[in-house]
Amino acid sequence: MTEIEALEAVKKAIAPESLSYVQEVVFRQSWDGQLYPEIAKSVGYHPEYISDVGAQLWRMLSESIGHKVTKKNVRFVLNQLSDEGTPSEKTSASFTDVHTQVSDLLTTVEPVKAQLAFPSVGLPVDSPFYIERPPAEEQAFAELSRPGGLLRIKAPSNSGKTSLLLRVLANARSRGAQTVLLNIQEADTAMLDDLGRFLRWFCRNVAQQLGIANRLDDYWDDELGHKISCKIYFREYILSQISEPIVLALDEVDQLFAHPKLVQEFLPMLRAWHEEAMELKVWQKLRMALAYSTEVYAPLKISQSPFNIGLSVQLPMLSLSQFESLVARYELPAEKGVDQAHLQR
Repeated sequence: MTEIEALEAVKKAIAPESLSYVQEVVFRQSWDGQLYPEIAKSVGYHPEYISDVGAQLWRMLSESIGHKVTKKNVRFVLNQLSDEGTPSEKTSASFTDVHTQVSDLLTTVEPVKAQLAFPSVGLPVDSPFYIERPPAEEQAFAELSRPGGLLRIKAPSNSGKTSLLLRVLANARSRGAQTVLLNIQEADTAMLDDLGRFLRWFCRNVAQQLGIANRLDDYWDDELGHKISCKIYFREYILSQISEPIVLALDEVDQLFAHPKLVQEFLPMLRAWHEEAMELKVWQKLRMALAYSTEVYAPLKISQSPFNIGLSVQLPMLSLSQFESLVARYELPAEKGVDQAHLQR
């Protein structure tokens, strides 16, 4: 069973539930034999956070298929349950039933050549299929090496924003910074309609990925308001106890745009933090990267928007030579229709 077949089978098995961005990353890389620290390093999350996500994933999958699944046995279990494998004589009747269920799921999954898998969760930093688009990478690295830097990555959907974010975080770590990656898609819809819940989710996720204990209740003050409480938590708790720079990357920021009330509170707050870095050293340790689609619009005043400050990096379409390089890396032959005339079109 290929990684893509296994992933599709899992998605069907847990329906109507769905995998989050991080759960899909953990599944894919666990299938390839990566350890949690390696997965965390490749995507910029704290190892303990990745371990927690993994535990939730295996528990959900176990409940869905009725057989215990762990990180160590996920390949064995799914291969045993697929059409490619048959249960041994010692296998229980319930296991045989599950084999039939998962086999049925796999009958609808078309075989896909593993190396041609669509990179829906971003290409790992060591992927040979990532095509650099200079000067975007070097400009992004330089901006986040600057105290209080703010990077904005703009591009249409599925054009490489997350892949660039992963490389930005890897470069920051190589310079001695700590990194946090939050995908806004992971926030519950109910949280996006409640500023207080969203900001607490935001603070707790950042602290957890940095390996810092949760002390939200010690710093949150409803009389001061949610934004001030969030600011105090960052300034006096998170930033004060970490000496290294922190690069905070927010992916899929445009998911907020469907919630105007949250947008009008949260995004101006990020801009204010960036502006305070011009005067206060404590905020200079925080560098931010925002990735969002150019296909949507945020209803913000110019003076409040974080989308007209910092450095804007727009990912261009691949040039013909870059496209040729990508085709070569995938080893797509001319007899399959990938010739020079085809590439030019």
